[in-house]
Amino acid sequence: MMQAVTTKAKRDTTARFYTAIKADYFKLKKVQKKGVQLYSDEYIKAELAEKYYRHPSTIENILFNRV
Repeated sequence: MMQAVTTKAKRDTTARFYTAIKADYFKLKKVQKKGVQLYSDEYIKAELAEKYYRHPSTIENILFNRV
């Protein structure tokens, strides 16, 4: 019984983590200068990987729901 609670708590934490990464991604993606996206997708993934201590491919998998 106790293990089920722990598993649900982990899922909730993971869901919040993924939501935070996606929110930061879209916030950086919206940054424009003279109508052009300022940061490339590769740069955004690299920045998020550094911020969240993950590999850029892991960030990409999270963003495109491959996890």
